[in-house]
Amino acid sequence: MCDNPSYEALKSKVAELEQQNRELRSKAARLQTLFDASSDAIFLTAPHGQVLHANPAACELFQMTERELISGGRALMYADGDAQLAQAVAERETTGKFRGILTHRKKDGSLFPAEVASVIFKDQNGDQRACTIIRDMTKWHEQRKDLQRAIEKYKTLFHAFPLGITVSNEQGRIIETNAIAEQVLGLGKDEHEGRNLDSQEWRIIRPDGSDMPPNEWASIIALNENQTVRNCEMGIVKSDNTVTWLNVTAAPLPIEGHGVVVTYNDITERKNAEAALKCSEERYRFLAENAEDVIFTLDMDLNYTYISPSVRILRGYEPSEVIGQTIDQVLTPKSLPIATQVLSEELEQKKQTDSNFRVTKNIELEMIRKDGSTVWTEVKATLLRDEKGNPSGILGVTRDISARKKAEDALRLSEERYRMLFEHSPLGVFQTDENGIIVSGNDNFVKIIGSSRDKLVGLDMFTLPDKKMVGEMQKALQGDLGFYEDVYRSVTAHKETPVKVHYAPISLTSGKIVGCVGIIEDITGQKEYENKLLVKENIIRCSSIAIATCNLEGMMTYANPVFYKWWDFKSPDECIGQHFTKFWILGEKYEDVMKALEVENIWTGEIKAKRKDGSLFDVQVSASTVFDDKGNPVAMTSSTIDITDQKQAEEERKRLQAQLIQSQKIESTGRLAGGVAHHFNNMLGVILGHAEMALDGMAPDNPLHFNVLEIFNAAQRSADITRQLLTFARKQIITPKAINLNTKVEEMLKMLRRLIGEDINLVWLPGENLGIVKVDPSQIDQLLVKLCANARDAIEGKGKITLKTDNVAFDEALCAEHIGCAPGEYILLAISDNGCGMDELTRDNLFEPFFSTKDVGSGTGLGLSAIYGIIKQNGGFITVYSELGQGTTFNIYLPRHEIITGPPQKRRNQALPAARENETILLVEDERAILNMTRQMLEQFGYKVLEASTSDEALRLAEEYTGEIHLFMTDLVMPEMNGLELTKRLMGLYPNGKCLYMSGYTANIIERRGGLADGLNFLPKPFTRKNLADKIRAVLDANG
Repeated sequence: MCDNPSYEALKSKVAELEQQNRELRSKAARLQTLFDASSDAIFLTAPHGQVLHANPAACELFQMTERELISGGRALMYADGDAQLAQAVAERETTGKFRGILTHRKKDGSLFPAEVASVIFKDQNGDQRACTIIRDMTKWHEQRKDLQRAIEKYKTLFHAFPLGITVSNEQGRIIETNAIAEQVLGLGKDEHEGRNLDSQEWRIIRPDGSDMPPNEWASIIALNENQTVRNCEMGIVKSDNTVTWLNVTAAPLPIEGHGVVVTYNDITERKNAEAALKCSEERYRFLAENAEDVIFTLDMDLNYTYISPSVRILRGYEPSEVIGQTIDQVLTPKSLPIATQVLSEELEQKKQTDSNFRVTKNIELEMIRKDGSTVWTEVKATLLRDEKGNPSGILGVTRDISARKKAEDALRLSEERYRMLFEHSPLGVFQTDENGIIVSGNDNFVKIIGSSRDKLVGLDMFTLPDKKMVGEMQKALQGDLGFYEDVYRSVTAHKETPVKVHYAPISLTSGKIVGCVGIIEDITGQKEYENKLLVKENIIRCSSIAIATCNLEGMMTYANPVFYKWWDFKSPDECIGQHFTKFWILGEKYEDVMKALEVENIWTGEIKAKRKDGSLFDVQVSASTVFDDKGNPVAMTSSTIDITDQKQAEEERKRLQAQLIQSQKIESTGRLAGGVAHHFNNMLGVILGHAEMALDGMAPDNPLHFNVLEIFNAAQRSADITRQLLTFARKQIITPKAINLNTKVEEMLKMLRRLIGEDINLVWLPGENLGIVKVDPSQIDQLLVKLCANARDAIEGKGKITLKTDNVAFDEALCAEHIGCAPGEYILLAISDNGCGMDELTRDNLFEPFFSTKDVGSGTGLGLSAIYGIIKQNGGFITVYSELGQGTTFNIYLPRHEIITGPPQKRRNQALPAARENETILLVEDERAILNMTRQMLEQFGYKVLEASTSDEALRLAEEYTGEIHLFMTDLVMPEMNGLELTKRLMGLYPNGKCLYMSGYTANIIERRGGLADGLNFLPKPFTRKNLADKIRAVLDANG
């Protein structure tokens, strides 16, 4: 049997080999197509580096033809002496492959980074070959730099973020914290990182102060339940037991190795602040996902025949959904014509060129996504050919360039915005290069400097004489910010302008500074406004009125120095920020004040103000609402005047006015009483005279003797009452003498002790070196008796009365408090008791005539009125201090008399009941009844009487009388001429004559002199026959 294969077997074998050969050729064709259509450079090289084949992408990348690459080899593509290349070759020879980044060189000598993947294999002949794929990484490098810068920005943002941030892994262990987190959580970085989120070393409390268990913590919820927890408010208790309140947001991180990001907003001082938290994935969002390029093929009808799975990311379609689509379904209406035109031109060119020359075309096209949105792409496409070299389709690679297009659009928009800002900015803007030379400036820059653009552009700012401006610009050229504010003196326009200039550096992404930008502002108006404000502020500060402002909530925002002084504050911090009701006491007026400010925009009134120590004082406040230029209320202002002194002066004025009115009332009453007493005295004189004459001529056993005697006694008592009225009215005739009050009081002590009784202790406190007063001694006796009797009546049972004297002096300030007091030295006589005291009504009416607190019939009500008259008649004044249940003190002040006299001389009274031989009296009295009665008495005494009822009649009688007139007896007050003037004229006729004055009312004559002058003789009405006879005899017998 023959072992050779049969024909059929050989035939089958040949067919099988041919089929394998066809498949190999087909596979080789496809590989060749991929080799030619690849967007990456592909080389087939010998072991020593000689290039055997290079695809079109390699030719395009290195800017050389395949022949140039084959002839030049590795030396043309790499830099001489490249150490990285040597390491890469060594690694490939050792391991049979290499993958990494190497620096390559193009035909023009420019260098670029590229990703290299190289593997050694053996061809069908067993020869060692190397396949190397090179991808241009220039854009990848730029993207990587952008990514690195983004990462640096993230780190800067992370650590400069105003909130605390912690990041933990999926096991809940903290792996990263920023400084704010360390601060608000109260631990250092080493204490935070490595600690678990549910660490029991933290004590967390709820807003109500109760402990918050870990399962309620936002970070634990986010970690365990994989959900974001926002705005969780909690407090963390630190080691020193202080609590930091935080608004916490925790969010899970889907990124491998990171579990939860937690942000902490410190709301201890601002719980109402909005939480500005972001999810942790935001910090990695800039790390965009790297979508792989989409590889596709089209047939000659431009239908998709193949597309890579990455189309899901690019367009949102499944690959199966794209197969069969035409480019008019993929491209937008704007991009479709562009693609059609480019492909038509490419097809026409390919038909006319060598089939071995392959060129890939780059086109930017906008594609439609499945959801209807569009995406910008960069498409690299090349023709596919069949075995015969005829175009059979298109092979392309699509890359997403949306980010780049957006960046380009943003750059164009930014450049346009900058141009608009530069040209239309209301401020001056200029730029310099790195040498400080101005390269551009807008119109406002030229206007502010006051020069021309030609003079400014090209100006070297380093040559400017203003070294301060040069120094600030130099800061910007060194990477810092500069600021200049001063009066700039232009070297090109010789103009001075107050300006502000802000300098900032202009730098490239590499950090190199290529110049600076300056923004200049003309602040002439601002300076003028500031000067005006300064003047106003100085006016307010120097004002004598307290001025303050507050916001619409009533919180103080400003107060001038006067305000601090009046309210006793040492610094503004003590009142700024306080509510104005702390300083002004409005009480029930508060609502009215606020309504007035809201409706009428102004309020004025008098209120109380409260000082720092709580004391109050009176102020007048004028408050108003302040509006902005749009008419909106923005603040309130007030001016305050301290009216404490004014109020006190007003109260003092009212008090003195009341004293004056009381004094005038007493004065008027006194005048009335004096007038009544004058006329009453005249009538009493007639009654007393005739009654006395009737009694002299009537036997005691006469039935009418008793009746006439009662008439005489009643008239005597009535005369005593009129004397008290005259004393109150200061019309009583007095004979002042210089006396020492100590001596006078001591003379009265024995009598006064008998007066007040044994149960009351009389204490006598005489003043040392007491001065002299000039008063009628009898008035002092009257004064002491009346006041001591009143003090006795005010004491029930046992008690004490104190008499005290002293020297005192009154200045104008003290005199202002007492009506009728003149500055000078006074002698004080004080009578005090510890009796029942007086109420206010009694004190106010104490010196009123006929006012009495005693029972009816127990007093006349004229005692204290008479005391008042005595003191006023002697030029003094009286004050009374009394409280119910405490007692009363009368302080009597009499003017000090400077002339010190010796002890008073006792006058010798000699009774001369009858006239001597041929003694003549001229009697002048305008009251006819008194005239007749007195004449009868004188004639009974044996005197020759010449009577006259008027002054003129008296002068006529004196002129006509031929004999000697020994005595002129005249009334002091008469209608035509008073007694003093009359006797002056009569003494001219009869120089040896003597004068005797009589009156029941002396009116202004005595009042102006405070009493009769020394040496003048006076007989008060009414008088008895004995008084009359004794007085006439004493006058006629006196020497001189």
